[in-house]
Amino acid sequence: SSGINAEYGREKEKKIFECVGILYQFDPRSQSFLDLGSGTLSILSSTDQVQYRILFYTTSTGDLRASHAIEGSMYMETHGGGGHVWFVPIDYTDPETPLPRKFMLHTDQGEEFRAQFMACVGEMRDHVVNHSLVSLLAAGSPKKEVKKREEQLSEGNQEEQLSEGNQEEQLSEGNQEKQLSEVEQGKEGKQDLSCGALKLAFEEIKEEIIGGLSEETVVVGHDDDDEDDDDDDDGEEGEEGEEGEEA
Repeated sequence: SSGINAEYGREKEKKIFECVGILYQFDPRSQSFLDLGSGTLSILSSTDQVQYRILFYTTSTGDLRASHAIEGSMYMETHGGGGHVWFVPIDYTDPETPLPRKFMLHTDQGEEFRAQFMACVGEMRDHVVNHSLVSLLAAGSPKKEVKKREEQLSEGNQEEQLSEGNQEEQLSEGNQEKQLSEVEQGKEGKQDLSCGALKLAFEEIKEEIIGGLSEETVVVGHDDDDEDDDDDDDGEEGEEGEEGEEA
C-alpha cells in the first residue's frame, strides 16, 4: 500500500534528480542513525504547480523508505561522516502513520544532491512568501502588516539566509516595496481623479449660477432705467401744463 500511495500522481510529475546511495534514519532512542538500505533517491517536480518531493526505494527489495515533500522551511547540513542530513516535518513512508523523521544519505553525488535539494527549498520559500504578499496586497493590508507577515514566513530559514548572504530576502523585500509602491500610486491616482472630477463639476455649476445671476442683474437694471425715463416724461408734461395755466 505504501508503494501505491507514493506513486499516486506520478503522471503529473517529472524527475529532476536521481542518485544511488545508502539511506539512514535517526533513532531518538539510541541517538544514532540506523541503516535503511542502499537504493535510489529521486527528487520529483510537479508539472502543474510549485511542488517537490523525495522518494527512496531500496535496490534489493524495492521497499519504499522515504516519501515526503520538500518545504521552504527545510535545511540540509553535512554530517561528520560525510553524509547529508535533513529533517522532515512529515514523512509518508507509511501513509497510515505519517511521522516526523530525520534522514541522512551517503552518496557519491552528495554535493549535487544538496545543491538540488536547497534549490527546491528556496523556490518553495519564495513561492509561499510571494503568494502571501500578493494576497495581503490584494486585501489592502497596510505595509506594516505585509512586513510582519513576511518576517513570520521567513522564520526557520535564518541559517540558510545567513549562508547565502540574505540575497533572496533582499530580492523579496525589493519586490514587496515595488508592489506596495504600485498599490499606493494606484490609490493616489484614483483619489486625484475623483477630486478632479468633483472640482470640474463644481466649476461648471458655479459658472451656471454666476451666469444666471448676471442675466437677472441686466434685466433688472434695464427695467429700472425704463421706469426712470417714464418718471422724467411725466415730470416734463406736468411742468408744461403748469406753464400753460399761468399764461
